Amino acid sequence: MNDPRSTTPHLEKYYSKRAAEYEQVYEKPERQRELEWLRRRIPEILRGRRVLEVACGTGYWTQYIAPAAHHIYAGDINEAVLE
Repeated sequence: MNDPRSTTPHLEKYYSKRAAEYEQVYEKPERQRELEWLRRRIPEILRGRRVLEVACGTGYWTQYIAPAAHHIYAGDINEAVLE
């Protein structure tokens, strides 16, 4: 069995290269209705809570959670994505 830690550098490099593409998924017209619902619903669910957002990527969802949450810690292994 392969050591899962050996794949980490490859995954980091892959996601780093694709960082600029991440936000494009939120611009697709066919996804707007569902995204609008999620942008309302997710903050409702997390209102007043302490939130740990693992693999937050670009922080797209963090921007909607943060105003509603009591506290949020969002992190990602890849600095290029966070930028």
